[in-house]
Amino acid sequence: MTDTPTDTPATPPADGRSTLYLALLILYVIVLAVGTVGELFHIQWILDLPIY
Repeated sequence: MTDTPTDTPATPPADGRSTLYLALLILYVIVLAVGTVGELFHIQWILDLPIY
């Protein structure tokens, strides 16, 4: 016999708010990476984007 019940999930289901936060974090990291590449390699069209 096992001590843990099999009908309970291992992780709680993700709600809409945590999914939104994860999407925003991923978007932020992508924007940060593009800006870093623009600065390191002196790519002017990236640096001319209004977000930077």
